[in-house]
This record gives sequence, C-alpha cells and structure tokens, in this order.
Amino acid sequence: PNRHMRVVTCAHRVAQIRAQNHTPGLIHRVTERLHSITSTETQSKRWFSHGHSAHSAVRSVALSTNHPHHAAVGCPRVHRGVGRSQRRSASQSSSQATNSHAAVIVTTPIFYVNAAPHIGHMYSAVLADAIARWEEMKGSTVLLSTGTDEHGLKVFEAAERAGVAPSDYCTDVSSSFQCLFDRSGVAYHDYIRTTDQRHIDVVQEVWNRLNAGGFIYKGEYTGWYCVSDEEFLTGTQVIPADDGSGMISATSGNSVIEMTEENYMFKLSLFADRLLQWMDENPTAIQPANRVESVRSFLNDGVPDLSVSRQRAKQPWGIEVPGDSSHTIYVWLDALVNYMTIGGFPSVREPQMHTHIVGKDILKFHAVYWPAILMALDLPLPNRIIAHGHWTIGKRKMSKSTGNVVDPGEMMDKYGVDGFRYFLLSEGRISADADFSEDKVEAVLNELANTLGNLHLRCTSKRMCPGGTAPSATEPDCLIDADSAMIERVSEGIDRITTFYNAGNFSRGLHEVMLMLHAANQYFDLAKPWVLAKTASTDLEIAQRLASTVYISLEAVRVGAVALLPVCPETAKGLLLRLGCSKHATASDLVFGGLNGGCLAQDRTPAFPKFGEVKR
Repeated sequence: PNRHMRVVTCAHRVAQIRAQNHTPGLIHRVTERLHSITSTETQSKRWFSHGHSAHSAVRSVALSTNHPHHAAVGCPRVHRGVGRSQRRSASQSSSQATNSHAAVIVTTPIFYVNAAPHIGHMYSAVLADAIARWEEMKGSTVLLSTGTDEHGLKVFEAAERAGVAPSDYCTDVSSSFQCLFDRSGVAYHDYIRTTDQRHIDVVQEVWNRLNAGGFIYKGEYTGWYCVSDEEFLTGTQVIPADDGSGMISATSGNSVIEMTEENYMFKLSLFADRLLQWMDENPTAIQPANRVESVRSFLNDGVPDLSVSRQRAKQPWGIEVPGDSSHTIYVWLDALVNYMTIGGFPSVREPQMHTHIVGKDILKFHAVYWPAILMALDLPLPNRIIAHGHWTIGKRKMSKSTGNVVDPGEMMDKYGVDGFRYFLLSEGRISADADFSEDKVEAVLNELANTLGNLHLRCTSKRMCPGGTAPSATEPDCLIDADSAMIERVSEGIDRITTFYNAGNFSRGLHEVMLMLHAANQYFDLAKPWVLAKTASTDLEIAQRLASTVYISLEAVRVGAVALLPVCPETAKGLLLRLGCSKHATASDLVFGGLNGGCLAQDRTPAFPKFGEVKR
C-alpha cells in the first residue's frame, strides 16, 4: 500500500508539474522516480503486488511527457538520476512526507552561474549527498536539494560578455551543474534555479512579510560593494591592494567599489544579541568549531543594517522589489530564500530539520544574515551549518578567476565516479583546506584497493572459502585472544566512524575506516590462514581456526562496505552483494556479526582498481 501511495503521489506530481509548465527535465526526473518505485525490489525481497497498475501509470505518464528536449541541455540521458532511484526512503518531498518525525532537509549552496563547475562545487555536492544518504541509512525522511544562483550583476555582465541573453546564459551554465551532479551520483530530490517562478513568488512573499513586520525601510547606504562576491562591506572589511590599484575585500581579495545609494535596508542590527544567544544555546549549530569565532567577532564588532536592494538601473538582472520596479532585491536575500522555497514555504507546516552545507567563504551569509531573516519571520532556525574548507592547488585557492580549476568530468573519466567521490570525501576537509594533485588521487585510491579490495580477494579465495561458501560465525569459546582483540577493534572503529559521520565529517570517518581495515589486514597476515588451509581438511581444530580468521576478516570487509555506502554507493553495493549481503544496508548493520555464512559471488574482479604507481 505504501508503494502504491508513492506511485499515485508521483503521478499526481507529474500532473502538477505539467500544469505549472515546469521544464521537461523535471518531468523526466519524476517519471524516472515512478519507474524506480515499480521496479526496485524491497529489502525483504518481496515484489510490489500492484505492479500491473503501477506500470500502467508509468507508461501513461511517460507517454504524456514525451518531449524532444526531455533531458537537460547537453546532459547525456544515461547520467540522469544516477543514485536517485536507489534512495531507500524520502522518495517524496517534505511537503509529501507522512512520517510523524521531522523531515531532514540537506542543502548544498546554490552555485553561482558565472562559469562552469569545478571540483570544489562537486565536493560541496557530494558531501551533502553523503550526509543525506547517511541520514537515510539511519531511517530519516530526507530531502536533498541543490541548484543554481542565477541573479546578480556578475551574471548579467558574464552574459553580456558571452553575447547572449541572461536567461539563456543561466540555462546553459545551470545545465552544466545539473549534468555534473547527475553524473556524480548526487541523488537530489529538488534542483532549484533562482529564476524559477516558484522561487520568485516565495522571495516576493518573504519581502512582503519582512516589510509588513517593520524590518525593511528605505535609507541611504554608503560604503563598499564587491561585485565579484555580491557583498556589501564595512570599512573594517576592506584593505588597500598590494599593487596600489585600489581597495579590496580583506576576505576574498577581490576589488571593491565605494558607493552611495538610496536602497531598502533590513534591520539586521536588531538581531545581533539574539544571534549570539542562539549560538550560545546551540553550540553545534555552526560547524566545525574553528569557524565559530569569526561569526562571533563579526557580531561583536557592531552589526550595521543590511542593504537588501540595488537600484535597478545599476542592477537590472534580478527580482523586482514588490511595489517598486526601480529596485532589485539583493542577490543574497534572493539566494538564501531558496531554502524556504524547497521546504514548501509558505504552505508547509510540518517540522523540518535543516542542514546547510556551505563553503567557509559564505559562512557569514548563512550564519548571520539567514538566521536573522528567519528570526524576523518567526521561523525555526537551521539545525546545522557546516562550513567546509576550500580546495587548493599548490596551496593556492582553486577559483575560476585564477584559472587553476580542475574539471571534475575529466577526473571521473579517469578514476570513475565512485573513485573520485571517495577521494573528495576522504581528502576534503571540514576544518581546513585540502590540496589537490593527481598523485594524491592515485595514492588514496590505491590505499583503498590495497586494504579493502585486497582483503576481500584474499578472504574469498578457494582455499579460504571452499565451495564458494563463507564460514558462519564462530562460537565465543572457540576464539583466541587475537580474534577477540580484532572483534573489539572493529567495534571501536564502528563507534568512531558513526560519530564522525553523524557530525558530517566524512574525511575523519573514512580515516577510521582505513585504520580498521589496516588492522584487519595485519590480523589476517599474523593468523596466516593460507598455512592453516593446508591441513584444515584433516584437523578439526585447525579448520575452526581457519573459519574464525576468515569470518572475522570478512566481517571487517562487510563493515567497511557498509561504511562506504554513503560515499561510493554503487561500488559498496556491489561489494555487499558479492559477500552475499543485502545492498540495502542501514546504519544498524554497522555492527560486528552481520555476515551470515552462505554463498559468495564468484566474481574475482577487484572491487577497487589500482592506478599507476603510488608516488611517495
């Protein structure tokens, strides 16, 4: 019945999308969801009993949504929805959630469309995706959103340089982001563009409510503005450029201009004390901890009111201020409200738990401006804001302006989707920047192949598992000290992995996975099961020792595979199937003893390939 309900809900959603004249790509994604609902085997291996009527609904929707531009521009259809159909829960948006507990909404920043995406964008997206997958593994109802920020002077100028209309320019660049996320397995439920009419309506509704509440007034703004960062700056936030060319942002190094304009202002200064109190009462709201002091410092320095509009003659590409066509709503107010749009504002009333994934350079907007806006609207504040570090090359920040970007498509071509996801999440840092090199990519992936991949192959050879059958769990009284120590090491590793995953810190979590697997390989080497195998057929005690060694080692492999499900989902699922386990593992499967003795897949292909030579 629940699956039938989901089919009906998705079919109804397609009808809504068509009525609202949404893009064919969105229609295609929801249609794909219908296919996945009616074709995915349930965890208990029972097939949907209403398959005939469900498939009829799919065919009906597919026929009614046939369109020559079915997928996003330039996006190969083979990449559409990679990972999306495998979501075990949260097949519906938060507005459709039927669970009694709060929906978990995980968001990426919406990405600025002034240039093509690079690996920094992919890192933000796969980090959010991994957090969403982990939350689903814990049983939460999850909505993952991503998208593009398409208004602002910088976008308008980029379109002018390209010689195209801003709307066409935004569509082209947004499609490149969407294709990247589809290909890289980012299983989003909502892809938002700030040029969507649904979003424009919400932004103007938010403006009207802020205005009606007395939080917006018309005043004169005098100060600094950074076009590159779309940021208003105070005198303490700008410094002279080293080359004497003028003033620059002390944070980003981008040039700024001094300006005086009559703009609409938001009474941000009213909320400084409340924001500090919120941080005191919710010490984990801003993560990691080393980012908190910069926010406190900004609030303690005296927060000025925020200009939330630009004169339309100077900023023509954006959402008009309701009732005043001579002004454009500030691009950051526009962008931040996307989190309300995807959450169903203003109609949705169900509780929601928001986790925002952002780069450290935009923390102020998310930890100061955004919660202040929510306070003014008397709405709940975010549960978590995770501000990760940047990617550098040669310790220099990777950015479009310096031209030192790395194409994520090329990296996935070379190292595979799951391989490059693993590298980014393993090496990307929450609390610090990460430096990129292909030597490092190969070293990280080769370590994975030499630990998890190699241990799996060694444990499943014909000598270790005669007849292709894994041993059953060993009775406790048959264990020796080395066995008990290894079991304890796996259990301790699980505790640490879970702690870091819960904090969204996958680099630390994956480090713990590797430490556990190194310990398992050492245990296997010291036990010398290849020696035990020589006499196991004639000596019952030695046969028991062999079975114990192989079982414990395979358990470490299984635990490693489960831990990798949010990180490299397709490869991890394949490894679990080869172990005779369900690919639909949950967080509760991260416990020692989950491997049931039984048939193993006979595929001896390495689960994780090696690349080149590891350079040390």
